[in-house]
Amino acid sequence: NANLNKFITKLENDLTNHTVSENFSQFTDLFAHALDATCKLERPKMTKRTLQNNPWITDSIISAIERKHELKDNWVESITKKLPGGDPTLRKMFTDYRKILNQVINSAKNSFSCQKVLENKNDRKKTWQIINDLRGKTKSTIKPSFIIDNEKITNRRTISNEFNKYFNSIASKLNDTLSDCIISDCSFNSFEDFLAPSTNQSIYLEDCSETELAGLIAGLDNNKASDIPIRIIKKSAHIIAPFLSEYFNLHMKLGSFPDVLKTGKITPIYKKGNPEDIGNYRPVSTLPIFGKLLEKVIYKRIFSFAQSKNLINSNQFGFRKSHSTSHAINHSVKIIEDALHKKKHILGIFIDLSKAFDTIDHETLLVKLNRYGIRSNALNLIKSYLSRRTQYTEVLGAKSESLTVRYGVPQGSVLGPLLFLLYINDISRASKLGTFIMFADDTNIFVEGQTAAEAYSKGNELLNMVQKYMLLNKLHINMSKCCYIHFKPKAPNCDLSNSSCNNSELYINQLPNPNKKS
Repeated sequence: NANLNKFITKLENDLTNHTVSENFSQFTDLFAHALDATCKLERPKMTKRTLQNNPWITDSIISAIERKHELKDNWVESITKKLPGGDPTLRKMFTDYRKILNQVINSAKNSFSCQKVLENKNDRKKTWQIINDLRGKTKSTIKPSFIIDNEKITNRRTISNEFNKYFNSIASKLNDTLSDCIISDCSFNSFEDFLAPSTNQSIYLEDCSETELAGLIAGLDNNKASDIPIRIIKKSAHIIAPFLSEYFNLHMKLGSFPDVLKTGKITPIYKKGNPEDIGNYRPVSTLPIFGKLLEKVIYKRIFSFAQSKNLINSNQFGFRKSHSTSHAINHSVKIIEDALHKKKHILGIFIDLSKAFDTIDHETLLVKLNRYGIRSNALNLIKSYLSRRTQYTEVLGAKSESLTVRYGVPQGSVLGPLLFLLYINDISRASKLGTFIMFADDTNIFVEGQTAAEAYSKGNELLNMVQKYMLLNKLHINMSKCCYIHFKPKAPNCDLSNSSCNNSELYINQLPNPNKKS
């Protein structure tokens, strides 16, 4: 691509005398200027939204559409009272051209779709998304009007601002409800009561080499959403890798994450229900690609340290290499089988959390990281990464005002899942009465008893402590999605006429859990 080659040449020239400093925005501004100056294409009569919704449209198709309009204009101009049908030759030129163009467009659509299916043949989710898009069942459609405060709003800027305020307030509203909760057991007044002893050793953030960064760039997924096209990042890797490695090393030493890389772009995705209700949309975040590269560098070092010190709970199967839902299920099945083999009753308690990644308290997380050995400039780096983050929402091409994010780890981030694992890592210390199996924010707890009454008694005592853990850690149990199963041994050690066996209940928030599965 000629424009891409021009970009590479300009970027290389512009970076010749560039000096690395604390101000990372100088680099991003320079990169953006080179890109805008060389790769900005004029799209005649094609809006940004049209091109985004129809990625199969090429420059040649745009030119052909313009030619079709010219032929139509020529024919229409020939229409007169004496010749109401217009010049037949001009009309035939237009209709023939339109017919051929429609065939070309259909072929381009089909070729694009087939190529996308082939590119994502190992990703069933993306394959079905492509199929649904072709069937007109895409979930990403945004309506041009919304009902806000019982009033129909069509102004796009107003809609985008309302979306942004709604998404930004979800975690705050959830956490504000915690002030109404009271912990009955005064022996647990802080989340620190559940923490393991402090790790003696501290992490050291090794420098990032140019080679390491080039490898991280090469490993980027071309199909992932990005503020800058991934292919452009890869094409310029040999130029930007040396500068990025210097910038990243400087910021790791300073313990600061560049502010310019802490703004998330939120896109609302329709779920179900009334499409004019903003509550029926979920946010999907796109973060700056240079920020995600720095996150990858930090992630590699923190995860390596956590692995070497065995910090992550061995029964945590989420977001870990060589761990999957299958491993978690197999482990759970073995626990159940072993208990039943011993003629015991066993309760499987399945806990679901609401907005778990979004409600994380930053100060609590930092205390936990310090306890795990992430200290000094590494801890300052994470603190900087979490603080002063902003988000804006874009709807139908209109951008909202930016709002500060107070809670949670960034959605769509590289570091977010790892930070969450370390945040919830101590949940199994809430009680020794059960075995905890975790997959990210999904927690399965298995409680055994020689009798049903014993199992339920232990289960309720355990749930009481788990509830206190959640409360002190600003995590919210989603009652509607929690459930439990009573696995009974074959041996008749439970008298079915005994009400203590049949009518036992498990309680969360002092309310019986209605979701008992048979």
